[in-house]
Amino acid sequence: MKKFLAFLVVIILLGFFVYKFILTPGENYRSIYLVPENAAVIIETDNAMDAWQKIVHSNAWDLLHQNPALYKLDTTISLIDSLINSKRFLLKAFGARKILVTLHPVSTNRFENLYIITINKVSKLKNIDALLPKILSDNYTVTQRKFNNQEIYELYAKKINEVFYFSIIKDQLVISTAPQLIEASVNQMNNMTFGRDLNFLDVYKRVSGKGLFSVYLIYKYFDQYIHSVTGKSNPFISELKNDLYYTGLFFDINNTGSISLEGYTSVNDSSTSYLMPVLHSGKGKHEIAQVIPNQVASVVSIGFDNVESLFTDVQQTSGEEFSSTFEKYVSRIEKKIKINFAKNFLSWIDNEIALVQTQPSNLGKNNEFAAVIKAKNKNSARKNLDFITAQLEKNAPVKFKEIDYNGYSIKYLSVPGLFKFFFGKMLEKIDKPYYTIIDNFVVFSNHPQILKNFIDDFNAGNTLASNVEYYNFSKAFSQKSKLMTYFQTPVLFQNLKEYLDESSWNKMLLNKKYITSFPRLGFQIDDEDQLISMFFTAEFLESTEDFIPAKYTIDIISPEIPVIIDTLAENLEMEPEITESEFYINDLDAGKYEERFENGELKISVSLKNGKKHGNFKEFYENGQLKIRGKYSHDKKTGIWKYYDDKGNLANEKDFDSKDE
Repeated sequence: MKKFLAFLVVIILLGFFVYKFILTPGENYRSIYLVPENAAVIIETDNAMDAWQKIVHSNAWDLLHQNPALYKLDTTISLIDSLINSKRFLLKAFGARKILVTLHPVSTNRFENLYIITINKVSKLKNIDALLPKILSDNYTVTQRKFNNQEIYELYAKKINEVFYFSIIKDQLVISTAPQLIEASVNQMNNMTFGRDLNFLDVYKRVSGKGLFSVYLIYKYFDQYIHSVTGKSNPFISELKNDLYYTGLFFDINNTGSISLEGYTSVNDSSTSYLMPVLHSGKGKHEIAQVIPNQVASVVSIGFDNVESLFTDVQQTSGEEFSSTFEKYVSRIEKKIKINFAKNFLSWIDNEIALVQTQPSNLGKNNEFAAVIKAKNKNSARKNLDFITAQLEKNAPVKFKEIDYNGYSIKYLSVPGLFKFFFGKMLEKIDKPYYTIIDNFVVFSNHPQILKNFIDDFNAGNTLASNVEYYNFSKAFSQKSKLMTYFQTPVLFQNLKEYLDESSWNKMLLNKKYITSFPRLGFQIDDEDQLISMFFTAEFLESTEDFIPAKYTIDIISPEIPVIIDTLAENLEMEPEITESEFYINDLDAGKYEERFENGELKISVSLKNGKKHGNFKEFYENGQLKIRGKYSHDKKTGIWKYYDDKGNLANEKDFDSKDE
């Protein structure tokens, strides 16, 4: 806190100092040019004091400033505000100037801020190191040094034993407690990384200067920042840097305290993730709230024109290897259980699919999810799903029994990996699910109790669509888009423990009332001029009821549902399929065959005997990770073969000596 107080004093004094030299208005050199390239976050405002005044006079601040950290900040700002009001020239000199606050890694899991303040013609001032001591008290000393012909000043605050580094570059005042950030900013005079990046500028020109302030996320470094905050890696955030370049959002807040963020994201067109097909597949009307229980943690809904086009885009985006695997997967299913996948599964899907995280309970976190698919016609959906389940029972050793629950049939669909394969990581948590049909929606979940909850709430009229608060909140969003997410923080908060380390979770508990004071959050994306358009809003309520997780003490799997004998996965071999590459033996006398990637790394190594594969076999990924390990005996696989993903994790294991093979 001392560092923050001293830092603000320095900024105000420098603002006063600049004003004393009668600086003229107008920005001649764009402050964004001086941001070092390893920024994870950039915050920009054209008038920091006006923005702060609007925030602290909102209803939300009455609650939020009770937070210990924000209380100290509020006290400091009030002190500064009092000073400014007593000397209005300071506001004129400092308050209405463009300020950038950027965040950069300076060591492992440590980030520091860089401040860039537009102060116009200050570059003409001389002997700053001599002038500052006359303005500052004896508690500060100023020294200077040169870096790449640019003066860097070091201001030492004796009382708090802290050094602040600053430089005046063109018409910008650059300040930090990390000297390497000042040096990196000096280097940007010639590099102008962000000023020359068209992907960044496409976002920046649409966002800069709007709202109270703007926030920019740089995905190349953003995952590293999230890791430093939460103490854990987030695979979803980490993968974003392969799909996205930059996000820019401008912030606003109304008098009630509800906040909104609106802006754009630039996309990596070469991405092979599920994101690209979603962006290219049109948009659908969001109607799944009609069957989702009111007490829900989160909803992620994808809208599209038609499902066939969506999967065509998935295959084209993912490349030849995925398309080949995709076709093999579908062919294996169709051959084994004698169905037509396009006709029996895809044909009845309409234009919306959602992943729902339900209220937490004692079912376990993997059972707190449901997939909801909107059907073109519920009779068509029922007919085709009934056919698939009948074929499964007829052609595979899967035993299950349909049960009736309050007038709805609950059935079991054992096609392992189906949802993960077709819908990517969004629905990977749904595997070999139970399902039921409610109105024009098919609901899938790993646990039948989740389906019972959906049925009970639908029959009681206790759904999101019938909730007045949700209805009013949802009016801020378009009812037709590519993606819509909804979060209920009092419910979602209970789930967060599973995704944070112990230290981060304890911090979350201390701030629970501040987090849950925004009970409803919504986020929507669409496309605009080859960018992703984004809108986020959070509703503020000063007090919210504490959410109590459901606890089920009854036997959830009732006697009506028999034990399921499910060996379909083994019969279809539909664990994540990793197969060895094809290769040909030309030298019948060779004792070993090796093949390498273009980069020289080993791809395949296998022992030979009389021109046949005989002995140890290994295949590697291009990154050097082991892909497959096993043995051949006279060209036939023998013993236990192990299959690994490209990160070295064991994905599958097969015993080719067992009777089942």
